[in-house]
Amino acid sequence: MVYNYNNLWKKIRKSGLTTSEIARKMNLSYCALRSKLDSRRQFSMNEIKLLCKILDIPSEDIDLYFFKNKLRKRNRFVKHRIPVLGICRC
Repeated sequence: MVYNYNNLWKKIRKSGLTTSEIARKMNLSYCALRSKLDSRRQFSMNEIKLLCKILDIPSEDIDLYFFKNKLRKRNRFVKHRIPVLGICRC
């Protein structure tokens, strides 16, 4: 599942902590935390609890920060334009 962590990123910025500092407090490498924040890997429940404690996120707001689904980008097809005036010379 791919989640949207935009609210979590905003909370991190407001906290004044860097992602490196948060990773150290969580006993994770910077790359491991970034891959979780970029939704390439999933947070464990213990990591979510610890991050909530670090960022002062109340338990009733966990779903706003961690379980918001990311919208998929739509496939956009390029439509070929057909001459409208019929000036096509073959």
